[in-house]
Amino acid sequence: MTLSTSDLTIDARRTALMLMDFQPAILGHVPDRDAVMDKAQIALGWARAHGVKVVFVRVAFVPDDYDAIPHHHKAFGTVKQNRLLADGNPSFDIDPALEVRA
Repeated sequence: MTLSTSDLTIDARRTALMLMDFQPAILGHVPDRDAVMDKAQIALGWARAHGVKVVFVRVAFVPDDYDAIPHHHKAFGTVKQNRLLADGNPSFDIDPALEVRA
């Protein structure tokens, strides 16, 4: 299916909507979280209605992952040191309001 929106043409067979880091613990640090979630839900609803693949990406670590992070890594050094973003913690699942589907 090919869709046209103004001057934009989207081929649903070759397009995906990627929703990244929509996790409660991360969203808690986003200014105007509700507006961000509203826009994500609008995009998600549109994608699902038009057969566009939806991909959710989240950040979470299992114990062995921490060992692979260099101590000097600027973004994840503190994550490693404090064992943050642990997989299995519901705060790092995809926000349930987005209704992940198989």
